[in-house]
Order: sequence, then C-alpha cells, then structure tokens
Amino acid sequence: MKPFPRRRGSMAIALVLVVALVAGTFAISLARKAVDERRFLRDAEQIRLLENAIGAVVEAGLDVKEPVRLPVDSERGEWILIKSIPNEQANVILIAQLIRNESTVTEIQRPGIESQ
Repeated sequence: MKPFPRRRGSMAIALVLVVALVAGTFAISLARKAVDERRFLRDAEQIRLLENAIGAVVEAGLDVKEPVRLPVDSERGEWILIKSIPNEQANVILIAQLIRNESTVTEIQRPGIESQ
C-alpha cells in the first residue's frame, strides 16, 4: 500500500497550475502596461498637435470668430477644427478639436488672444 505517489502527483499538478496562474497574471499585467503606455503616448501626441494648431492660428493672426479648419490627413478623414468662445474677461478661449470621420477624437481648450 503506497498512497503517497498519488498524492505527490496531485501536489505536483497543483504546483504547476499555481505557477502557470502566476506567470499568466504577470504576462497580462505586462501587456496591460504596454497598452496603457501606447495610449498615453498617442494622447500626448494628439494634444501636442492641437496645441501647435492653436499656436499657428494665433501666430498667423487669423480671425477665429468663424471656425478654422486645418487638414491633418485627408486619406484618413482627419482635420483640426479651431473655434473660439468669448469669456467674461477680455480673453477668448480657443477650442481645438481633432476630428476623424466626422467624430471628435480629442478636444482641448486654451486661452487665446485678447478680444478687441
């Protein structure tokens, strides 16, 4: 009568399953971290693009009473729409929207130029 080899086998299987669970959890957390980092970099790039568009419109001295549309990628249907909203103070707030296929992807608001 040797019941121990059977128990050792089930303990070995349990140990393998626990190690596999830990390794799988680690792999999932690494993948999630990589996806989050890519998303952060993409969002930062889009915000930088919108800030540069606002800066270009302000530097060019364009009248933003009417929305200004700047092309980004015509093949993908991307453009930037810059519009202004008046503020209680003398400043104007500029809104820049990155639009792809008629839907807003990212939007930022920045202080603009002083209104006359």
